[in-house]
Amino acid sequence: MRYGSKIWKTGEILHLVKRIPKTAQTKIDYEIHETSPAPSQHYEIRQMLSEEASQVSRLFWMVYGYTNKNEDFYRPEGLLHLISSGRQISYVAVGENGEAARHIRLIRPEPVPMAEGGLFVVFPVHRGRRLMEPLEHDISKKAVELGLSGLSYNAVTSHEKSQKGGKIMDFVPYGIDLAACPPRVFKAQVSQDIPPQWES
Repeated sequence: MRYGSKIWKTGEILHLVKRIPKTAQTKIDYEIHETSPAPSQHYEIRQMLSEEASQVSRLFWMVYGYTNKNEDFYRPEGLLHLISSGRQISYVAVGENGEAARHIRLIRPEPVPMAEGGLFVVFPVHRGRRLMEPLEHDISKKAVELGLSGLSYNAVTSHEKSQKGGKIMDFVPYGIDLAACPPRVFKAQVSQDIPPQWES
């Protein structure tokens, strides 16, 4: 089993290989800890400020642990690099205490007239506040300002909330990538009854 690899700027590559007995099991904490809801409050919806990058990184860790494949989001400098390079535009819902409660982004790796909406994440204590709708409205407005011809959104088969998100945002199904992503342990998709599967 290849446990990890790293491509260095010099062009060299290093592989770490770990042989694990078939009986060995990886223990990952999937327990959802109970939290008290935040007080009812007003949220400011806007583009993320550079000084809020650490808050968004913390937000991703609080929700996903280290199971999200987007490693740049765990490092404020990685997040800021994506934004400064023009590949991403991040929007946040900021509570009255000045903390980012929810995040959404426009992903545009290449300068083409399309972008992808994604990485919706909400701090557990702020769930149920209907923050997705105003965030979706703002990224749609930004897409119009950029002259984009459309937005896409990827939902996956084992993550029901990602499917509901597409419906809330009025996205129209137009295609499917069968078994596009290999099985992986992603906290938002954990089920005690269903083992990790190839995602479509």
